[in-house]
Amino acid sequence: MFVNACKMIVRNECEYASCYCEENIWKICEKLKDERDYYVLFISTLDKRVPIWYQGERKGVCVWDYHVVLCKNQETPIIYDFDTRLSFPCDFGEYIAKSFITNLMYEELEDKFSDIRFRVISSIEFYNNFSSDRSHMMHDGKYSMPPPQWNLIQMDKNCTHNLDEYRDMSRTNIGQIVNVQGLCNMFKVNFVGLINHVFS
Repeated sequence: MFVNACKMIVRNECEYASCYCEENIWKICEKLKDERDYYVLFISTLDKRVPIWYQGERKGVCVWDYHVVLCKNQETPIIYDFDTRLSFPCDFGEYIAKSFITNLMYEELEDKFSDIRFRVISSIEFYNNFSSDRSHMMHDGKYSMPPPQWNLIQMDKNCTHNLDEYRDMSRTNIGQIVNVQGLCNMFKVNFVGLINHVFS
């Protein structure tokens, strides 16, 4: 069962390929179809170095060029992130506080915190328009990580690869781009309260 009795996505019912976060989230969107309460979050910075905590087996901060997660907008929003060591799903406030606001506790990461951006797109829009030929994972004719077992995702009829339209935060034609506080405001979560919790 993809969605359990509590209406939460079941992790072991999802398809997953390491280092293909955008495709992993698209595969969830494929099953959600016309559900209107889900949003895809592309996370990056203008210099493509976004510090995120609690990722994979790394004990400290992990610096990705970009990352992609899914948010369900409800009375208490939740985040689905395949690569976090936090729960799946994770309470929105806990996820934002531990994954991003933690940066404020370290002087060398304070400036990077203000650079973090989220591109927010409805899951329906992302499902209907995303295409990837996986060329971003090719180096010297070989994949840097094994590709997913499923077929290439080709939903945009006008191109075979539009990943940069989503992960490049200098491009503003798709979705809405916000910082951490803006994201909290969008999903009605108390940003100041999260900061106070991290430093308490």
